[in-house]
Parts: sequence; C-alpha cells; structure tokens
Amino acid sequence: MKNFSQLVSEYIDRIGVSDSEIARRLGVSRQTIFRWREGKTSRPRNREDVLQLASKLRLSLEERDALLVAGGFHPEGSVDSALQSRPGTDEKQFREAFRRESSNFLIGLRQGVMHHKKISILVTGLLLIGGFLAASGLWRDVAGKFGIDVENGPKYSTWPTTASSDETLILVSEFANYGGEQIGYNIAGRIQEALRQDFDETELENVRIELLPQIVSNERAAQHMGEEFHASLVIWGEFDSGRVIAVVSAPTAEERIESREQRWLITSSEELNSIVNSDLPRDVRWLSLYVLGRIQLSLQHYDLAEQVFRRALIEDTQDASKAGRIYFFLGLIEDYAQDSNLNEVIAYYSEAVEKFPGLISAYNNRGVAYLGRGQAGDLERALADFQVATAADESYEPAVINLAITLFRQDPGSQEKAIDLLLQFETQHAESADLQNTLCWYMSLAGRPDDALPHCDLAVEMNPSGYTNDSRGLALALLGRYTDAAQEFQYFLDTLASNNPPAYLYFGPTRSAWIVELEDGRNPFDAETLQALIEE
Repeated sequence: MKNFSQLVSEYIDRIGVSDSEIARRLGVSRQTIFRWREGKTSRPRNREDVLQLASKLRLSLEERDALLVAGGFHPEGSVDSALQSRPGTDEKQFREAFRRESSNFLIGLRQGVMHHKKISILVTGLLLIGGFLAASGLWRDVAGKFGIDVENGPKYSTWPTTASSDETLILVSEFANYGGEQIGYNIAGRIQEALRQDFDETELENVRIELLPQIVSNERAAQHMGEEFHASLVIWGEFDSGRVIAVVSAPTAEERIESREQRWLITSSEELNSIVNSDLPRDVRWLSLYVLGRIQLSLQHYDLAEQVFRRALIEDTQDASKAGRIYFFLGLIEDYAQDSNLNEVIAYYSEAVEKFPGLISAYNNRGVAYLGRGQAGDLERALADFQVATAADESYEPAVINLAITLFRQDPGSQEKAIDLLLQFETQHAESADLQNTLCWYMSLAGRPDDALPHCDLAVEMNPSGYTNDSRGLALALLGRYTDAAQEFQYFLDTLASNNPPAYLYFGPTRSAWIVELEDGRNPFDAETLQALIEE
C-alpha cells in the first residue's frame, strides 16, 4: 500500500503542476508541499488540508479517501470505499498497514529497563481516530499491539478541533497513573474546571480548554500535541503512591518559553487525595496563567499579558516567590509601554525584589529605571542595585555592564575602575558583542580611542546589524579619521531608519549634525559633547 508521500507525489505529477503552484492554491508554504512529498512529515497537521489538496488535484472520491487514510485521517466515504480504492488490498493487509501508520502517531511512550529483562515499552495513551476506528475495532487491535490498557485509559474519546488564528487553545491530558488500578482520579477534569473559572474572570477572549483523549507523558509528546492542534498550552503529568508531577508546556510559543513544573512528594493516601483535590488544581491554574502571560508578553500583547498576570497575582497570594515573578513581569510591561511611568516601573520591581530577593534580573532592571529617571540619589540607587546583582552572579552580563556604565557616570575618577571591570569580565566573556561595544564606546569617551578601536572592530564583526557602527564612528572620529567616521554614523542612521524609526527620531538629529561637520573636516566632539555622551 502506498504511503501518504507516495500518493501526493503521484497525484501532483499526474496533473503536471509545480509544488509552488500547489502551495499557492492551498495557502501553505512550498516547504510544506516538499515535506509531504519527501516523507519528511509523517502526517499533515489538518485533515482540511488533505481535503483541499484532493479538491485542487481533482481526485476521485476513492483517491481522496485513499489519501485521507494514508495521511492518518478517517475517510469521507465508507471503510469499504477506502479498501476498494487500493486494488489487491484485502482487509487484513489494510489493517496491518494502518497499524504501521498509527505507530507514527502514538506518543507518550515510557521506557524502563527491568532487572534481567528486556526493555519494556509501556504506551500510556492511544490515538483514537474517530468513528472509523470505533466502528471497525481497529483501535483495540492497535492498543493490543502496543500493550495499552484500553479499559483504564481516558474515558473521553473526542479529539479537539485545531485552534483558529485568533483563539487560545489549552489542552489538558489525563495524568499518567503509575500507582496501579486502585488509584484513580479525574485530574484532567479538575484542572479543566479550575481553568474555566479563571479565564471567565479575565478579558482574554476566545480561550478554549479541551481534554485530550490520550495521555501525554513527556515533553516531546506535549510538543507534538501542541503543534498538531496549534495549542498555546499543553498540561500534562503523572502520579503514583509517592509523588505527583504537573507540567505546563508552551509548545507553539514564538520565543522559547521553558515548561513550568510542580512536584509533590506523597507519604499517605490521605495526602494524595488532598494534593489532587486541592493543591494540584490551584497550582496548575497559577502555572498556566504565568506561562500564558509570558506568551502574550512575547507577542507584545501587553494589555492581555497584564490581565493574565494580574489574575495570577490574585490566584496565589501564599507563595512570595510567585508574586515576585509576577511583579517583575508587570514592571517589564510598564517599562515597554510607550507612555511608560518610571515611578511605577520602579515600584513594581521593588515589590518583586521584596517578595523574591533572589530575582537578580529585577535588581538590574530597577537600576536601569533609576538611571532613566535621573532624580536626586537615583545614580547611587542604581549603583547599589547593580552591585547586588553582580554580587549574586558575577557572570550576569547585563548587571556587570550596567555597573560599569554607572561607575563611569559617577565621576571622572571612577572611569578607569569601570573600564577595568569590563576588561576583567572580558577575560571570560570575550565573545559578547554587547561587551565589546561597551568597551569601544566608553574607552573612546575616556580618551583612549586607540585602545578602543580593536573592541569596536570585534563588536561590528560579531553584530553587523549596524548598531555597533555608532560606537566605532566615535572612536574613528576621535582618531581623526573623519571620512570613515561619517560613513559609520551614516550606516548607523540608515539601519535605524529601516528597523527602528523611534530610535532614528531620537538619535537622528545629533548624528546627522556630526556627519555634516565630519564631512567638512571638523571634529564635532568637544568636551561638552563628550560629557553629554557619557550621560546619554
């Protein structure tokens, strides 16, 4: 029996249409068609894509159903039509082929090596393929082949629909039970109910919370399910008589967001009951809100992120470290706002460090806010915050660089101390473009452009985006290389004009004036200008 990639290639080649044209007609990328044809994708994500492909390729009903089944979906017509579409294929052959295809989609395998025995694979979830499988009984055959205990699996069997582009889908898997049949809980149902209560009280619209008819028992399986259904979150876990583990994964986030995990150690059945019925739903609610808030923040949906984080703040008031993390992100959201209020930013970060003193990024960010506000005593406050952060972690680059900048601003007598701090840090972190760029800029301002230039060249080499050319322009101008300096500043401005218009509006006037003077053979960097750049 031909597999999905073979059938796709056969049908596309038959009508003589290019992969690019097929991709355009379906509204998918050319790479998607390539993966289908080359077998790089074991099955398409959406059944609707296969139906559209069949329509665009003008397939017969039998060919359409053959393509659906090969792709792992139930056919539009009857089982008989799918069987009859493959000449010479009897039901036994079809069942065997289907088992082979299904093995690509059965995930959540748990492996363990038993003493003096072969490796035993326990498949903890079964992919139930709609009414076709239920009617034909094939799902029980597949389950038996992989050693799945069908009777003790999830009691629901309806698969969720794929999330639309404006929808937030949260998938909840029943937790894997390794404690034996005598221990049984509807953990997924409890979590679903708890989450619905939370999201009913937020302004986040189009949130759908669905149960998975298959147990997910590892990160890879969660990733697969998230991509399959375009889910924002996948909640899964396991339990036995001695522990409970709950995990919230963000498999489709555009930025890498680490899964959040909560563990409980159990000493009695009474404690297990208490954890499952009370602590677990509560903590998973908080973890879900926390991860979803970070997803909205990464998408720059600041209002929605704030709504979710504030709900998380209400959800758990007992754990100070959790509240500290939430206040940190509320500070970050206010910091990102166009009309940012630095007093509020500082207040949020202050709450964060009060509740979670170990959150060194909050100290660093509050120090930056102090420098930006620039009120009496703020320079000293910023210096103290950066010192706390670097004392906690000497390798934390942002705090080290910001500490050096603050020392440099403090007074001329501290400039060499600041540069020495950066050079000492460079011995372990020479590959950092930010560090090299900072050395380039501040060594130039300290009257050492000859020493600065090698760092400038390294910064531009490591980060050729254009931003580091501004620092090299300063060093070249102070070395008397006016034409080269003008070209560096112009490249910097061209980059900003294309990629960061607000920054262009800020830096454009000064840099444009420098370019004019440099092209006329004059040095625009007098003592007053250099002092202004120290404070920039």
